[in-house]
Amino acid sequence: MPVVSSPVAMAKLSSLIGLSRGEARQIQGILEGLERSKTPLRIEIENTNTRFFSVLSLRRGLVVVAKPPGLKESISRNAHVRFKVPGTQGKEIRLEVSVPHFNLMSGSYVFLCKIPKSFASSSQRRHERYNTSRFNNLHLVLPDAQYRLRIIDISAQGCKTYIQNLKLNGRIKVGAPVRPAVISVGGRVEIDLDAAIPRSQQKSTLGFEFQVHPDGASIRYLDHFLQSLEKEESARFRAPDIT
Repeated sequence: MPVVSSPVAMAKLSSLIGLSRGEARQIQGILEGLERSKTPLRIEIENTNTRFFSVLSLRRGLVVVAKPPGLKESISRNAHVRFKVPGTQGKEIRLEVSVPHFNLMSGSYVFLCKIPKSFASSSQRRHERYNTSRFNNLHLVLPDAQYRLRIIDISAQGCKTYIQNLKLNGRIKVGAPVRPAVISVGGRVEIDLDAAIPRSQQKSTLGFEFQVHPDGASIRYLDHFLQSLEKEESARFRAPDIT
């Protein structure tokens, strides 16, 4: 399934955003446009690491979202999913799940959501994130602090690492840049970072913001790696056509 829609379809969606109508009518028009164009959307289940590509349709005042066969995690009633509106500067639509599992006569599985009346507040994420928890050989290496942290989530400017049962020493403090820092991919490719800055610590995870070293090679390596993750994600979590 392609993940890039035609320029014409994107231009039409963008024009809907620019209209001075109420948000509810704008959203209705955008959803109708997405249904007509069968635009693949990268959908995120909130408060999880689950993201998948899907298409949607409208039925009896509800948004019908196709479930990809590879999606193992369940979606519960009253949970929320969100996606960025293609062709806009980060505008997002957030959907509340009303029916988490429904079997169509075609055999496809879907979940049903209420149509929102307003756009989502910003998630404050400028870059797409990718779940890498299935990899055991992707690490954030902090030589001076003597840590090799497994990366379970990554984007172009940050990552989440697994730290359960790991006692952090005084060299890692939230908000304090750590240098040197390297992303090790499979033990074969190293992406040099200018700094890794701890931003959020939870019981078993530590989130970092990072800046890639501007040497050219590291930027290319990270870009190529993220592109490969997106292609794999699209292939693994690809929903069927429900129209």
